[in-house]
Order: sequence, then C-alpha cells, then structure tokens
Amino acid sequence: LSLSWMTADASHHILADVLFAGLYFAALMSLVLGHSWGVFGLLAGLAYLTKGSGHLLLLAPLALTARRLRRGEPALGALAKAAGGFAAGASLLLWRNAVVWGDIFHNFNAKVIFLDRWSDMWRLVGTPTWEEIGPAWYWRRHGAIEILERLARGGKAVFSNLVQCLGSGPMWPPSHMAVGATLLILAAYGVARRWREGHREEILALLSPTILYFPALAWSQQAGIAGLRFLLPVATTLLPLAVLGAGEALRRWTPQVLVQKGPG
Repeated sequence: LSLSWMTADASHHILADVLFAGLYFAALMSLVLGHSWGVFGLLAGLAYLTKGSGHLLLLAPLALTARRLRRGEPALGALAKAAGGFAAGASLLLWRNAVVWGDIFHNFNAKVIFLDRWSDMWRLVGTPTWEEIGPAWYWRRHGAIEILERLARGGKAVFSNLVQCLGSGPMWPPSHMAVGATLLILAAYGVARRWREGHREEILALLSPTILYFPALAWSQQAGIAGLRFLLPVATTLLPLAVLGAGEALRRWTPQVLVQKGPG
C-alpha cells in the first residue's frame, strides 16, 4: 500500500480518502483476525465519520450473522456488539443527522446519485423537485434500457478505476494498469485459496461491503460522483488477498526445484 501511487496522490489533497481507506481496512481486518466485534463497530463508526459511505461496512457483520444463523450458530450477541460499537464511534454524527434531518444515515449525495449529471444539482437544489428526487422519481423518467446502460457504463468505468487504483510505480497510467491487473488476478487466486481452505467467513467479511459499494459507485458515475480515490478502500482490502494469491500461483506454476547432484 505504501508503494501505491494512489496513496501518494490522495495524501497531499485535503480529502478524507486515505484515512477512510485505513479505517475501512482496519475494521474489516478486526473481523478477519478474530478481534472483538465491538472493535469492528467502533472502527466502522469512525470510518462513517470520515466518509458517508462508511456505514456500508455494516454489511460485513450482517453477512456473517446471516451465515451463522443459517448454520444454527449463535450470532445475535456479536451483532449487537458491532452495532453498539458503531453507534459509539459515530454517535455525534448519528445524533446530528437524526435531529437535523430525521435520518441517522442522511447523505446529501443520496439525491445527487439519481441525477443525470452533477450540474443538475445546482439547478434543482432548493426547489420543490429536489424533495421528490429518489428512486421512484428517477424510474418515472427513465426506461429499463436506460437504467441498464447507465449501470453498464458505470460498471466499466469503476472496474477500470479499480485496476488503476491497485497499480504502483511512477505516475504512468499504462504501468498502473499492468500492475493493477496482475494484482487483481492474484487477489482472485487468493480468494479461491482461502475459500477452498475453509476460511469462508473471512472472504465473506472482506468482500460483502463491496457487493453494494461497487454497484453504487457504478450507478453514481453518470451523476459525477466518480474518481479513482473512491476505489482506494476496495483496493486496500484486496492487497492481502493478492499476497495470498501470489503464494498460490507460485505453488501451482513454479517448477519443482531440481535435486542437486551429489559429489562425484
């Protein structure tokens, strides 16, 4: 991560992305390494204080809880600890959102993402139409084909951004894409290896927030909520899996070391 060009680029801006990526990663690793779910919740709450998409981290304990309940294992106590930790970490923002907006997860961009372009926000904010903006408002004005095309275009852009965000080295995009593509393939190897070895809760915890985060970013592209920096948390999460994948690739594809001949 320290060699990532994206980390260096984002660090010298007055932005929260590097701090958010660190808290995002730390929260998920607290689950993976078996630390208290309360610690996870606290870190996730701090991540939510950093950026409004931090609450998506709660998908990780929810996914683990659903899996454990399906297997007949106790899980609700741990989930309560995660929720309590999150409430403690993000308490000031949750309280303010509830008092001012009537929604603990209020986010200004929740309306912007349903616009066709960022500039529409300046025209509509403060008007009666602004209060109507949401999924139903958008679907009344766009057909199914337009919606699918928007998701497809956005998904292509987000995938390309993720690959580039995984890159490292000098400020030369072709090298970022080459390194990023390699690391993404290795991360897939890492996921397959840990899943095969039985560490399925680990994979579920690391990837479940991405299940919603990725399509949300794909949808938001057209509205102007876009950029490489938004993929830094996901890239950070994939790096340990890429390391595991590199080990798996070496094990599979490196020829056996030749036995040296003895003296004489």
